[in-house]
Amino acid sequence: MTNLAFVDLAGLHGLASKEARGWLLHGIFPAGGVTLLAGDPMVGKTRFLAQLAVAVSTGLPLCQRDTKKGPVLWVEAEHTLGELAVYIEASVLGLEAGRRKLRIQWLGQQRHTWRLDNAEDVEALRKIADEIDARLIIIDSFRRVTTLEETRSEDVSTVMRFATDLTSSNRRAVIVTHHLAKAGNPRGSTDFSASVQSVVTLTKSSGGRLRLVARHHGAPEDRWVLTINHARDKKGKPLMTVTTDESAGGDDDSQRERTRAVREAILTSLERGEELNVSELRAAVRVLRRCEHQAVDEQVAQLVKDGLVTERRGPKKARLFRITSPATTAKSNGQGNPHPDHAAAT
Repeated sequence: MTNLAFVDLAGLHGLASKEARGWLLHGIFPAGGVTLLAGDPMVGKTRFLAQLAVAVSTGLPLCQRDTKKGPVLWVEAEHTLGELAVYIEASVLGLEAGRRKLRIQWLGQQRHTWRLDNAEDVEALRKIADEIDARLIIIDSFRRVTTLEETRSEDVSTVMRFATDLTSSNRRAVIVTHHLAKAGNPRGSTDFSASVQSVVTLTKSSGGRLRLVARHHGAPEDRWVLTINHARDKKGKPLMTVTTDESAGGDDDSQRERTRAVREAILTSLERGEELNVSELRAAVRVLRRCEHQAVDEQVAQLVKDGLVTERRGPKKARLFRITSPATTAKSNGQGNPHPDHAAAT
């Protein structure tokens, strides 16, 4: 009979403490587990990942969102390493990371054909990742690292189990790129979405912009409208940056939805009647709705102006906020009903 090893509660906490928690890129890529990044050919997946790899490797933010710093292992089977080097160098210049140590290890297909459906290859990749203590593994792309059928659920499940093995028990993030079907979902079996922690899709939007949608198991969906910008520095070298809808404008419907969601999150955070200072309010809103501090500050100021939130000065001139009572709100609106934002939140 097989000997079973039982783990008590303390042991369970010990195992859980070794898992990567939080976000590799806030709201988009979890710090642990497998994410499928799916998009049309030539849409910009590799360029976006080049920006992410440089940001994670150096600990710099990307698109004004925090990253979790650590080494990166990149298995490139879609492009030549020369093409990848151009993207990385342009990202280093764009992110102004030239003075920081770049900790990225690349593996191409020139000397060895890496396969994600081969147990020996997966074990070799896992050992390399463990040796360099990789925070992130990028595999570009699914169709180039397997001979299995993407339409067969058994084959997809097998490959994704191997990809999960690369996380070393959820201690790092693994991102696998793939293509989208015409319907907008990952091409092939539905097991792609079922077998991973997150699915991030990248599609073309208007005005040369891209629409990014991140869907997670156990976390709210997040959406970006982003632009991949190409320019040259003073020496004529190409540089590349990625800007989100906050800096690139975004579409009107997306911006209105973000504004409404932030306002509701602020009011929900204050509805208990407790006063919160700026830092506490930012933190509370960030739990409900992932957004930047500037967006919170702007909407708090607008809510104060609208009479929905009251501001006063506390000890050491700290700015304290509380929700305005419905009676006062109704008076400030000149009607018997509270402001619709307040009504929605309460």
